[in-house]
Amino acid sequence: MLKLLRNKKVMKRLLWAIAILIIPPFVFWGAGSAMRSKQNGPSYAGTIFGRKVSFEEYSAAWQAAKNQALLMYGAKLNQVYEALNLEQQAWDRLILLEEAKKKHIRVSDREVVDVIQSFPFLQSNGQFDKRAYNMVLAEVFRITPRQFEEEIRDMLKILKLRDTAIRGIKITNKEVWEAYKKENEKSKISYILVSPSSFIKTVTLDSEAAKKYYEANTESFRVPEQVNIEYLGFEFADYQKDREKTLIAAEKIDYVLSDNTKVFEDVAKENSIPVKETGLFSRQGPIPQIGWFPEVQKIAFGLKPGERSNLIKSDMESISGYYIIKLKDKKPSYVPALDKVRDKIETILKEDAAASLAYKEANRLHKKMTDSMTAKGMKFQEAARKIRHTAQDSEFFTRNEYIQNLGPAQEIGEAAFNTNFGTLSPVIRTRAGFCMLTVVQIQPADELKFKRERKKFSQKTLEEKKLGALNEWYLGILKKAKLKSNIPAEGE
Repeated sequence: MLKLLRNKKVMKRLLWAIAILIIPPFVFWGAGSAMRSKQNGPSYAGTIFGRKVSFEEYSAAWQAAKNQALLMYGAKLNQVYEALNLEQQAWDRLILLEEAKKKHIRVSDREVVDVIQSFPFLQSNGQFDKRAYNMVLAEVFRITPRQFEEEIRDMLKILKLRDTAIRGIKITNKEVWEAYKKENEKSKISYILVSPSSFIKTVTLDSEAAKKYYEANTESFRVPEQVNIEYLGFEFADYQKDREKTLIAAEKIDYVLSDNTKVFEDVAKENSIPVKETGLFSRQGPIPQIGWFPEVQKIAFGLKPGERSNLIKSDMESISGYYIIKLKDKKPSYVPALDKVRDKIETILKEDAAASLAYKEANRLHKKMTDSMTAKGMKFQEAARKIRHTAQDSEFFTRNEYIQNLGPAQEIGEAAFNTNFGTLSPVIRTRAGFCMLTVVQIQPADELKFKRERKKFSQKTLEEKKLGALNEWYLGILKKAKLKSNIPAEGE
């Protein structure tokens, strides 16, 4: 029983260091959106399978989703938090548990115990450490052992349910070869490209066109909330790329600034550290001069003008240093006046009109090419010359490569591999314009290489097949659930 797990003999060494390492700032966060919605909106979180889900049930699912993410990512969770969408994960959890209940899926106490005892951060000298277990639950997850164990039980139910969807899925030798061939065979094409850029100068706009577009698409021009910060930067490059030396220097200044009587600019001057300024930036995208650093963005938008942060650090490989920031200015979200975006709107309208003209011209040329190649028996290059175009030849490419002057091969799809030699493809839209093509040569996948790589590629192909089956399976469950959520998106 789980009670026995909690009463197990105490190990000698408590894993304080490990537990401390996995305590990031966000462990104090809760299902804020749900609580705001409860105060201001409907009396329940939403509905699934025709039944109402209370805010308490939804909040427990949200907390469980967060705890599972914490188990998976540890201290790196704050780096990926924005991409996780815990609100949707909470609903996914509730929907899948409901489905597991219908399927009578059970998880024994022994299974739960085995999983918990397998977590490395709960072990000492290769043995389960009960003191570490209780401390981590109390200080990191902030839940009782009973709650945690039931969350693990639910997670295992979902895994068992998932396994029912992919159990028995196999892959044939033919499927493996076809997948390998699709990934490795190459094509060489001749093509004619009709570029919209050739028509831009011929486009004229109605005097009211920009105004009409602005009025119909006002929100698309909204500028998000922005901030401008001053900062003290401790760049790794200034300390021989030694993060430890950088951290020591940064923490020294952070300690001095912990005395609230100290002025940001004065401390910088006394220590010969330049105060830099980023200029305005939003929550998305890189920070001018600093680059991608989600934690800096998160903290910057939480400050008030004139307010300073503590030292901001991270173990992300991509960052270039540690920072202490001060909010200089915050600019609310706004929609610029028409005059400020008129040039942008006119560019959009001209590009759209030029694309329409290019498409019309491509279809006109395609009709002539078809007539020349079908009725008169001309080859692609000869037919192209007749319409005063020069056919371009590509290099060999796979379906996943980039074709010079055309763009990603995916945009021309199977036409580059399935069009018969000497025949004309339909008009195809690419990011470079509209093209028509003929296949010059197909370079088959290497069968000898395939034989060497068959085992590894078979596993990859099987996993992809299972993933596709899982996606289709879950979409079916989601459709049956008819989810209606009263939880606002994060930030609303």
